[in-house]
Amino acid sequence: MTPAPLFLTPAQLLRLAKIVAEAQRPPITLDTVSRWVSGGRNSTMFSRLERGYGCNTNSLARATAWMVENWSPHWVWPADIPRCEPEPRCAAE
Repeated sequence: MTPAPLFLTPAQLLRLAKIVAEAQRPPITLDTVSRWVSGGRNSTMFSRLERGYGCNTNSLARATAWMVENWSPHWVWPADIPRCEPEPRCAAE
């Protein structure tokens, strides 16, 4: 895998969110994906991006990390979107 930026672009994250939403059975809304990505703090991020609005860099970084860490091996990550390995988790002491 290639090194990924600190965060993906809004357009890249929106594409990934749509893949996640459509992969669920039954499919879910972008607002549900937004809740998952934000830990329940923001339920409108992806619907806002879809309407052409922006978001802050903290939201982009959090969404990028969530996508990398929670991407299912059954979903196809688009070849034109950079992907990195998830951060290793600290071992419990």
